[in-house]
Amino acid sequence: MNAAETGTLWGLIVALIPGIRIKLGKPTLNKRQKRPIAAFIFFWLVTILGFVGMPLIWLSLGRWDAQPGTEEFTVAISGLIFSIVSLGLLGALPLNHCYAFYLELHEDCVRWRNWRWKERTFTYPSITFAHVENNGKNGFLRFGSTEMGKRTCSFDPYQFDATILMAQVLYRDDHGRWAEEDGLDVMSVVGMYGSSRDIYAQFYDLCETKYVVGVTKSERQKRRRKAARNEARRLERQQAREEARREARQAKKSRKTNEVSDGIS
Repeated sequence: MNAAETGTLWGLIVALIPGIRIKLGKPTLNKRQKRPIAAFIFFWLVTILGFVGMPLIWLSLGRWDAQPGTEEFTVAISGLIFSIVSLGLLGALPLNHCYAFYLELHEDCVRWRNWRWKERTFTYPSITFAHVENNGKNGFLRFGSTEMGKRTCSFDPYQFDATILMAQVLYRDDHGRWAEEDGLDVMSVVGMYGSSRDIYAQFYDLCETKYVVGVTKSERQKRRRKAARNEARRLERQQAREEARREARQAKKSRKTNEVSDGIS
């Protein structure tokens, strides 16, 4: 399965998972994050319903009374197989994703495992793009990295705490370089942008459209440049006013000195 097919299937699986939200609080560092327990319970119920409940329902409806070889028997068997496979897989595939996928944010890298149980790692400076895709629920966060090729790390940011990862991208956008290059640890970077909710809001604003590191001229950058220009003009006007006041005081002082000199004369 190529990267495009994997991404499509993964996106479908994530879309099927209920939009449960974790409580945002202290950023999660050096801890393996799994999906909320409610997602496991939900898909266990769907899987059991598909592989166990559906056969029992068909038996209770008396669909097995049809004689083998007849059209009614063929329709009954086909319907049973379709219902078992469709509903069973509808629960089994996301359930596998719940058990397989995890996210770990470390001081220097991100470690994660995909739905095929393959572990991958990428460092913060290797990130090439970030994008918050709309899936009708919490949003679907996707990261690209030079260390993963065409593979992307994708997950629901409200089921996995991504505060640290988001803060790194915000810092890169603000300063044009990664925090690691400035010798800053991840928690110091988080502290620069406020609470987890503040960071999420800024990141969603930045990555609502695909943000390509080093290429995208974000609205944040435009606002910062505009604010910098306005501040520079404000300082120039303030400096000009202070210079004018100094000249006025100096002129007034000169006039008083001249008046005193004329009086003595």
